Amino acid sequence: MLIARFDKRIGAWLIDKILSWGALGGLLAVEIIYFPKDLSLFLEILIAMAASYLFYVISVSLYLFIGNGYTLGMQIFGIRACHATQERIRFKEAFLKALMTGFIAMDLVNAIFMLSEHTERSVFDRLTSFLVVDVRAEK
Repeated sequence: MLIARFDKRIGAWLIDKILSWGALGGLLAVEIIYFPKDLSLFLEILIAMAASYLFYVISVSLYLFIGNGYTLGMQIFGIRACHATQERIRFKEAFLKALMTGFIAMDLVNAIFMLSEHTERSVFDRLTSFLVVDVRAEK
């Protein structure tokens, strides 16, 4: 198994994030048009961001669990998350990984860790005992 490179992992994460940002834009549009006008703009943005984060966590965790280690971004870049023993990913692990990678601040800390340690395994991978492997390199 060849561990996936940092650039592929960032690209896959960005695709998954862009989908949640699309949901954020849609939610903001719905809130501004249909919600009561007595809500402040700050509150509307806060509600939309919380809903976007929730959308990201639910969609990524379900996608990881059902797709057995793939998210949409990971499929595009040809990488997948798996255990070293190749056993199936449990929903709790997929949910924990999605919960942690949903926060941009945590992702920035994680990226700094990966670059400073010269490792292709993130803090999230270590906590969930995942490896992110390059599927295309295995073939």
